[in-house]
Amino acid sequence: MNNFAIETMLIILLVLFVLLIATQVWLWLRPFAYDLRLPIALKQSVRSLMTSLDQVKPQGVIEMRYADLFEQISLRKTPMPKKLELVKSLFDEVKTQPVAKGRDQHEQEIIAVSVHQFDALLSQVSLSSRTLCYSNTGYFLSASGVWLCQILLAKEEEAIAFVDEKNR
Repeated sequence: MNNFAIETMLIILLVLFVLLIATQVWLWLRPFAYDLRLPIALKQSVRSLMTSLDQVKPQGVIEMRYADLFEQISLRKTPMPKKLELVKSLFDEVKTQPVAKGRDQHEQEIIAVSVHQFDALLSQVSLSSRTLCYSNTGYFLSASGVWLCQILLAKEEEAIAFVDEKNR
C-alpha cells in the first residue's frame, strides 16, 4: 500500500472518531441545552418539589395492580412523552387517595403541599413539548411524579390484604 492510501485511511478514521466524539458530547449536553430553553420558574418549581419530596419516604407496600405501570414508566425504551403521560394518568388516579396512617403531621403537610404543587405543574406545562421531554427538568418532573405516586399508594400490608379480600 502506498503512503497516499494510508494517509487517506487515517484521515477517514480521524474524521469518524471526531464525529463519534461530537455525537457523544451532544447526547451528554442535550438535556442541559433543552433545559436552558425552559422558564426559570418551572425549573425552580420542579427542584423545589423534589427537595420537599426528599423529606418523605414511601412507607408500606403498593398494590400489585400498579406494578406493570411502574415498570412501563421505568423502562428505558419508553419515550419520555409517554412516560410523562403515564405519570400524569397515574397521578390523576391516586391524587385523591388519603395519606396512609402512621405519618406524622409534618410529613402529611409536605405530602398535601406536594400534591397541589405537582398538580399545578402538570396543568401549567405541555407534556408533549419536545423542550420539556428532553430536558433534565422533564426527567426530574417524571421522577418526582413517580415518587409522589409511590408515597400516595404505599399502604400498610393489612390494608392491602383487606382490599384484596374485598375485590374477590
